[in-house]
Amino acid sequence: MTQSIKNDIDINRNLKIKDNKQETKMPCNIGYKVVAKIVIPVPQVQEIKEEVTAPEIDQDLLEKIGEEDLEFLDWLKEFDSNPLLKKALELAREKIEGSKSLKTSIKENGRLSITGKYVTAKEKSEVEAIISSLSSQFQMEVLAIVAQLLDYRISMNQETVGGEVSTVIEGEKDVDSGVNRYLKISKNKAGEGVFSFEHFESKKSLVTEQQKFLALAQKLGIKISISEAEQKGQPIAQGTLHKHFVKA
Repeated sequence: MTQSIKNDIDINRNLKIKDNKQETKMPCNIGYKVVAKIVIPVPQVQEIKEEVTAPEIDQDLLEKIGEEDLEFLDWLKEFDSNPLLKKALELAREKIEGSKSLKTSIKENGRLSITGKYVTAKEKSEVEAIISSLSSQFQMEVLAIVAQLLDYRISMNQETVGGEVSTVIEGEKDVDSGVNRYLKISKNKAGEGVFSFEHFESKKSLVTEQQKFLALAQKLGIKISISEAEQKGQPIAQGTLHKHFVKA
């Protein structure tokens, strides 16, 4: 390498080093500038809390039950619903995706409490949807327990009619006759549905069973409002056989 070329390389290297120093020397005093202290808020975790208080049992309903079955009425008054409500909540959480992120509990008075946390508007919407789904499923799990307390063997499924998805409980009860009793209760997202009993041997037994179901549901925090009801039928013909129609 000639001395001339070596000198050129050394000069270029020195210039490059100087240029790098000039490029990294900031800030400088060329032109206008602004320097401000800032605070960028850290996203705050917020909460959505929903509590559902158990309704009082309708006194008129209790009186009607007492006229037909005083033993059942006494049992109902002393009945501790909280263990079953906790079980219903556990079952509901297993079925609703995302519900494990929520804080849930059953208070001493039977009140359902659900709390969810969020940061963004999108997360808030998602938490609200999960809370709504969990509350709805909890109600159906409670009603399934009510049916079982009345000795129905039950199944719970999803049905879609006209694009509307409903949760449906069906129950079958053996009453030591050729025909088992049948129960169906359904509910969509709007809370609308069907509540029916079939295969009863008399109008009296039908009414009594319905009253017991409604009272037990209220005891466990679910008030069913009946807007329309149509009762019809005839006595069950002797020798009729109809069993095992509900698949658990």
